[in-house]
Amino acid sequence: MIFVDSGIWIAGKNQRDQYHKKACLLLSKIKNEKYGKSIISDYIIDEVLTFLNRKAGHKIALETLQFFELRETMI
Repeated sequence: MIFVDSGIWIAGKNQRDQYHKKACLLLSKIKNEKYGKSIISDYIIDEVLTFLNRKAGHKIALETLQFFELRETMI
């Protein structure tokens, strides 16, 4: 099981982030459960969605929320 912090989600969803490409590679491994099931806290979700809504737009934030609702185990 792996706990995923906000930085990787933000970089993976924000194309202007300097770590976007690296984050996308790591997120694809996480999504395919290469490291086991991923978990995330509601505080991390709040931080990611707030940041993305302001910097990447509402559509990206909403898509990210929908992904979290479908895939992630929240603590």
